Amino acid sequence: MQFCQIEFGSELYQQECRIRNEILRQPLGMNLYAENLDLEANYYHFGIIKQETLISCAIGVPLNNQTIKFRQILVISPWQRQGIGSMIMNRAEEFLQQLNFSQFELNARKSAIDFYRKIGYQTVGVEFLEINLPHIKMVKHT
Repeated sequence: MQFCQIEFGSELYQQECRIRNEILRQPLGMNLYAENLDLEANYYHFGIIKQETLISCAIGVPLNNQTIKFRQILVISPWQRQGIGSMIMNRAEEFLQQLNFSQFELNARKSAIDFYRKIGYQTVGVEFLEINLPHIKMVKHT
């Protein structure tokens, strides 16, 4: 398995969009391609590749010079519960720390809160609805 940064608009980015749409949007009756993806040119895209296939991805959105908001983090189902989620988050955080980012945040689906706690994130505030699912804001300082 290989960690990589995904270049916006590349073939790997197209794979990323496809799995994000299939796993995160279509089950909710949404379509990723209806969103303005041009904004993603300014984001950090990360992936885990196995045998030339993208099996995990995460997006880092700079909020300011210190803070990154992670979004649309996923591991495709055959590879879940094998440490790949922890791997992509740890490697993405390390990469971003080298760019002087020191705070990470995300809106965790309620079903993923325990995972993020295990990798050092803490809940902040109260539960809210995002894309019609319960979420809670979580943060991590380095």
